[in-house]
Amino acid sequence: MGLSPLKVKKLISFGELARALSGLELYPAPTHEEMEWHWEWEDAIRDAILDGSLQPVGQVQVMSGNLSDQEEYMPPLTLHDFSPRRDCLIAKFKRQDIYTWLKESGHSDSDIPDALKEATVTTKQAPSERSPRDQPINHRRKETYLKLIEALVLEALGEIPKEPYKTAGRLEVILESHGLTLNKEPIAETIREIHLNP
Repeated sequence: MGLSPLKVKKLISFGELARALSGLELYPAPTHEEMEWHWEWEDAIRDAILDGSLQPVGQVQVMSGNLSDQEEYMPPLTLHDFSPRRDCLIAKFKRQDIYTWLKESGHSDSDIPDALKEATVTTKQAPSERSPRDQPINHRRKETYLKLIEALVLEALGEIPKEPYKTAGRLEVILESHGLTLNKEPIAETIREIHLNP
């Protein structure tokens, strides 16, 4: 097991993700079949962005590969226009979002490349060194938090959808519009708890 920059990056680019999923090696030159498999993964990633199951960090840009010297202006392409055989897509994704997308798509841990799995580093803390966030939440306080979150979700979305990760994606957009950030995983877990404790 060697060191790989892909294993330590928190943000993974569209190209890196497609290469990791397709297993494409740039050297020696890939075969036509290997490129076809790579382009299929690029299409799958694009479709996941479009349907909201994989959220990029920041803006997504599509660069056309059909530019010629005679063209001075070409209107920007959209994700719908993207063709992996012709264009270049520029986007970055959080490692945890990639892992969640792959798991929700039905892939097992053994199918997911190690470079795309969330790295977990654990260190033991003495009980006296634990921060207040590490302490268990009082049961009544937790119920209060869940009721507050439930009310806010109902206010923002009108209902509490049954799909925790899709709901989490919608709430993540609302949070970001207010300059706040929170990973999809804790939001989805909270939505699950709300459904378990009506």
